[in-house]
Amino acid sequence: MGRNVQTIWARRFNNEKSSYSGNFKASVIEYMHDKKLSLFQTAIHFGIPSDSTLIVWKRIYYEEAWKNVNRVDRKSEIKF
Repeated sequence: MGRNVQTIWARRFNNEKSSYSGNFKASVIEYMHDKKLSLFQTAIHFGIPSDSTLIVWKRIYYEEAWKNVNRVDRKSEIKF
């Protein structure tokens, strides 16, 4: 059993919670898509304790991408 798999099982057993940035979540989903990996393979690669976490990230990623595709760009209304 590889080190990442052991780490994942230890986190599941100990119920350790992790916090991930939005950029990290997006990069994980993009990596999974680019490399054509399964949710489980991606979770192991990144040391994420549960592949079900990636299901949520993937759903949000594609929902947000779809919203941005349909969004009208109104630069005059953007406030910094």
